[in-house]
Amino acid sequence: MRLFTLVTIFVAVATAVHGSTRISKTSSGCGIAKGMRISPGVENNRIAGGEQAIPNEFPWQAFLQVEMQGGNAYACGGSLISDQWILTAARCLVVPGQTVNYVDIYLGKHDRTVSEDNQKLYSSSENFVHPDWNPTTQVGDIALIKLKSSVKLSEYISPVCLASSSEPDYVNSPVTVTGWGVTYDGSPTMSPVLHKMTVPVISNDECSLTYGSNITDAIICTSGANSSGTCIGDSGGPMNFQQPDGTWKQIGIISFGSDRGCQKGHPSGYTRISSYSSWIEDTINTSNSAGSPVFSVLSLFLFAANFAVSFHIFL
Repeated sequence: MRLFTLVTIFVAVATAVHGSTRISKTSSGCGIAKGMRISPGVENNRIAGGEQAIPNEFPWQAFLQVEMQGGNAYACGGSLISDQWILTAARCLVVPGQTVNYVDIYLGKHDRTVSEDNQKLYSSSENFVHPDWNPTTQVGDIALIKLKSSVKLSEYISPVCLASSSEPDYVNSPVTVTGWGVTYDGSPTMSPVLHKMTVPVISNDECSLTYGSNITDAIICTSGANSSGTCIGDSGGPMNFQQPDGTWKQIGIISFGSDRGCQKGHPSGYTRISSYSSWIEDTINTSNSAGSPVFSVLSLFLFAANFAVSFHIFL
């Protein structure tokens, strides 16, 4: 079975009018959700056609507008991991045959189609894509965005805790994923408001029954049972695990799904953050060291364009 990207591409984007960089891996000051908590073990509907999140319930959720040279634009998700860094998927910053012009990052948003009191708009200073990103095998689907200015943290905008290099496999654990992706198969538009779903993690052996050798230790999958799954426009968003103290840890990045559709019962695939913990730390530390070069998204453009892409980009 072939995979498809969960990035949505469009010509006119219907969206709103327009410190410290330490990454927290503990529950101190990170992963604090606003308002009601999602109860672990309760399986909600899928993001596509599923349950609306409470406004600013996940204050680390980012909405990315990526504009290409020539005017085309597309949307992705992301997450705030410190006051100056956004974590997202590599596929959100590298599109074969196109060049990224700029990235706008909205934080504190719920309804992407209107201007909201709690929203803040930030611009990217540098974009960093993992050097192993391969859109054919899905390896290295992870990227970092450094913001031009530090984020003023509040109850509406705050970072998520991040998985360390040593994590369990989370098989059978409930995780919550969030995004503005389309609400049903065949929908021409993304959801105006943030949606959420809680689904169980499945083993990589089970996931590989659908996607074959593309499923490696650096990928984590969730069940597609009950028509649940991420969909077009969700790429780059967080897979969140609620810890015993009620705080949230991001353990995955929304990456891919089946090209047969979002509601067909097939698993959803995510980048396993623990496999890239060292790269995240090294990239941030190197960027913060004056004069130290870091592998950037620009140097990856020609690399990505040469791949025979095995997933669909929806135009």
